[in-house]
Amino acid sequence: MVPGDMRLGSLSLSLTIAVGCASASQRAQKPEAVNAARFHAGRPAMFYGSDPDRQCPHTPVLEAMRRKLLENPPRKDEAAADVDPRLCAVAEALLSWNKADWPPRASVLHFLAWHFGMSTPFLHASWLHVESDDPGAIAGALIRAGTGHTNVPGYRFGFALDRSKNQPGVEILRVVRSMPFEVDPFPRQLALNGEATLSGELAWRRSSEETRIISDVTMEVCNSDGRFDSFSFPDGTSFRQRIRCSSHPGTMQIALYGEVQGRSWLSSFPVACGRELPTSVELPDRDVTAPGLPEQERHLFKLVNADRVSAGFAPLSWDEELAKTARELSARLSTHPFFLLGTHTSNDEWREERDWEDARDARLKAQHVLAQVGGNAWSVEDAHESVLADPERRCRLLGAAPTRAGVGVVVGPERGQPNVFFTELLRANDK
Repeated sequence: MVPGDMRLGSLSLSLTIAVGCASASQRAQKPEAVNAARFHAGRPAMFYGSDPDRQCPHTPVLEAMRRKLLENPPRKDEAAADVDPRLCAVAEALLSWNKADWPPRASVLHFLAWHFGMSTPFLHASWLHVESDDPGAIAGALIRAGTGHTNVPGYRFGFALDRSKNQPGVEILRVVRSMPFEVDPFPRQLALNGEATLSGELAWRRSSEETRIISDVTMEVCNSDGRFDSFSFPDGTSFRQRIRCSSHPGTMQIALYGEVQGRSWLSSFPVACGRELPTSVELPDRDVTAPGLPEQERHLFKLVNADRVSAGFAPLSWDEELAKTARELSARLSTHPFFLLGTHTSNDEWREERDWEDARDARLKAQHVLAQVGGNAWSVEDAHESVLADPERRCRLLGAAPTRAGVGVVVGPERGQPNVFFTELLRANDK
């Protein structure tokens, strides 16, 4: 199995969510959030966790939904979906998004989740058209679409309404998340050497009659100075851990993993150390023709160096020898997709993978590779975003030790899945 590289791909599969959400707002009320190739989201949250000062509009639609759901109680294996004001804020912000460029990239959804104080950045946004603007009709459409009683763990929703003058009815922008985990209020920004306690409940309601515990919880932290730490919470109904920023200005990434119907990525979020978190996110130019593989490799390399420089570390130099090896590793991943999940369909496949890993490790040792990062994504931008969201892989890219790097990108078969396979190899100059 590729060491540490594919785990987020497998964990994120367990977070796939169906659909559902809703709130109210007219086009005339929404801010123009897109300008100068950046997306601005308005007032940010000061803390991660629930925000009592932020409310979803209490529209007749919400009241109609409550009445309809009371008329049809949930089954024993279901629980009511919760409206989340932070998701309503995300939906309101996305009303400014150009529908011709739908859907927004994962990096934009991650930014919005963090901007409005959610420690879990895995959001799903979609549109629903309703012919009538009657609140009862809108509520019924939302419930039929899945925004009601559900057996999806931790299902939460928010929404915004877009009433167009050019057509009857209303467009509903729904944003949902699915994870039965929430951190207690935790600051999004700390001073250098500043400290705060990160805590949260590990009990969650599986249904109206059943409560479960998130077990075998692990916390990983990549500090702003590139130091990696890991903490375990194998038992209990809650957790507490003191978190300290380093003396190095930059961004600290925190992630938690645990057992929720299988091993799951519970949360991942950035904390600013001695600096401000961004209030906007860069928008990729979708009008540009997709570049060839060498250009994509150089672009991913450029993204890595930009983050290193932003974090206060020296940029890496390109190493063509490492790039050649990285391309071969990416090609292997693209032709053996079941290894992404660490699964094998036969003993022969398992033995083949072990032999291949032994040969790979020997080659990387001969090339004095300090760190290996890889995986699969929809694009090189999303690939880079997935690496930064994972503290372990993020720390591999940061720090003073690596000085040279090679990147290999391969595009796999189109199967409706993320098909950009990437590998980044890093080593020091004197090796």
